[in-house]
Amino acid sequence: MKLWPQKRWKQILLIALLVVVIVFASVSAYVFFAIGNDVVTEVVVMNEEANETALVLYHPGLSSFAHDVAYAFADGLVSSGWRVEIATPSSEAPTDASEYGL
Repeated sequence: MKLWPQKRWKQILLIALLVVVIVFASVSAYVFFAIGNDVVTEVVVMNEEANETALVLYHPGLSSFAHDVAYAFADGLVSSGWRVEIATPSSEAPTDASEYGL
């Protein structure tokens, strides 16, 4: 049984398929590594003088979408009179949830 095809068009097709598989595997490995990484950011406090406190946690992805949504949500809470702390889930994030109302 021969693994390498004899016809030229089959060789080209096999090489193209192998290239596609290698590229797909490389891109998938990069995406899974980038998304699964622990991202440490400082805790950002908005509207410090408010009485009620909300904690907004977000995990940044490959684009700024999660960051933009978290900050838009926080802006809405600030306009409603909340003190908002924004962070990513990491070792720097607050761990005592009892001090937050939301």
